[in-house]
Amino acid sequence: MSTTPANYVPGLDGLRALSVNIVMIGHVGFSQLAPGGLGVTTFFFISGYLITLLLWQERERFGRVDMPRFYGRRFLRLMPELVAFVAVAGLVLGPWLNQPLPPLQALANLTYWTNYFTIFNLGHDCQTCAVTGHLWSLAVEEHFYLIMPAALVLVGFAPRRMGWLFVAVIVACLIWRTVAVTVLGWPEDYTYQSTETRLDSIAWGCLAAVVQRSLPGVMARISRHAWLVFGVGMVVLLGSIAWRDAVFRETLRYSVQGLALMLLVLPLVNATRLGWMVRILEWPILRWMGRRSYGAYLWHMAAISLVGLAFGVAGPLEGASWREQLIALPFALVLGWVMAEASYRWIFSPAQRLKPYLLPRKPAAPTPAAEQPARA
Repeated sequence: MSTTPANYVPGLDGLRALSVNIVMIGHVGFSQLAPGGLGVTTFFFISGYLITLLLWQERERFGRVDMPRFYGRRFLRLMPELVAFVAVAGLVLGPWLNQPLPPLQALANLTYWTNYFTIFNLGHDCQTCAVTGHLWSLAVEEHFYLIMPAALVLVGFAPRRMGWLFVAVIVACLIWRTVAVTVLGWPEDYTYQSTETRLDSIAWGCLAAVVQRSLPGVMARISRHAWLVFGVGMVVLLGSIAWRDAVFRETLRYSVQGLALMLLVLPLVNATRLGWMVRILEWPILRWMGRRSYGAYLWHMAAISLVGLAFGVAGPLEGASWREQLIALPFALVLGWVMAEASYRWIFSPAQRLKPYLLPRKPAAPTPAAEQPARA
């Protein structure tokens, strides 16, 4: 019997796997070859794309979006592994690595404001506090989860209004990043990590879902010219990586990469001409990694730090020599995925036994007047 969910999108698990491996390789020290920031941006895009599709399908099937159950499922999906990671980071990894986790940072990690904790340097040196600084991206995603479903309900899931909503977010984020960099002179940490400057990376994925579901003519043209659209997306994406201008990287880069991901993902998941790529992304090893990508992201910095400790490297591996990084890379990748599997098997999977209680349900049909009990 197949265990694949009915709303499964072929290829996305593989994209998740590639993205988290890019992040891991970049954090070992090879960011020039594997830009970890691009991996995070891809995660943001996929989140927006999938959540929009799922909420839209729930409304069509059940006539509404059950917000309490939606947030219950998000809590069940994200929180158990996060709590376990922060507990181990604070109680075990912090003392072991001589990187104590301050209580305020642990609270920020668990309540999703690590991005602002880092930006405003509330921990004084939080980049080396028990390997939890990378949780900033989870804060951005959680802030998105808090506001986006309610916004879709307010616009009534009308495709045109949804499209304009996401375009407005994309434009507003670009304008604010530009003002923050060129007028206010705020640092790169702010434009890279703050919610209000990175929400557009998620909104691009939401917009892709709207295009896919509401513009059949556009999707038909994308399918007919799949190779051209995909090729343009790849050129744009590579160009955004190659262009090293500081102002571009802090302002336009995220907009350009969002557009590029849209041009890559829409033909990839919808055009039969690119089916061979989807089949590669559906390889069992990539699907296995994709399903454990959240845990891999949580634990990968711990794995890198532990491998660095074993190799006698003080501090992050990014500061080691390229030879040390090259030797450490396979060990860090393997340990990261071993830790992800342990998290998936012993924390995520048991917690998911509660998910059936949080699945959406059709509202109870009103009782016909003739069958209602007579009132005294």
